[in-house]
Amino acid sequence: MCGWMGQCAGLLDPLYLCLKDFVLSSKVVGTDDTPVKVLDRNLPHTRKGRIWPYVGDRDHPAVIYDYTPTRERAGPAEFLKDFKGHLQADAYVVLRQLFLRPGARTGGGRLLAHARRHFHNALENDQARMGGVLAMIAHLYGWRRWLGKKDCAEKSCVWRVSRRPAHAHSDP
Repeated sequence: MCGWMGQCAGLLDPLYLCLKDFVLSSKVVGTDDTPVKVLDRNLPHTRKGRIWPYVGDRDHPAVIYDYTPTRERAGPAEFLKDFKGHLQADAYVVLRQLFLRPGARTGGGRLLAHARRHFHNALENDQARMGGVLAMIAHLYGWRRWLGKKDCAEKSCVWRVSRRPAHAHSDP
């Protein structure tokens, strides 16, 4: 049965490569790794592998998955080596290195939820400072919800205005 699966995967490889090219021609690609248990004949227990979904933008509405046996930089770096758009990912140090590589146009569109979690965890020990930060993050989430209901022209106008200092903005 495993042999059949391997043969099927080999036959589908051209389709996989076509889908990869389609997704990586996006202006923005989102990714985040997910741990998966992997059977290993050399171990008495399972080990962790990683599945990396790469999500295309609205002009390239598709998702392609890549498996890596570890969470090291080599997997995403190889997968994204020809990608010239913006990568939206968490602040995992391996991905942060991809944002900074020479000649890369990948921007750091990172996920605020991961940063928010650390401020929330610190809230119990430092409510005065962490409460203020969490209030600002909540404000940003409110803007995002409000903005999500607008058309492209309105969004463009809001983004131009949003480049002003934060104190110049009003509530949505």
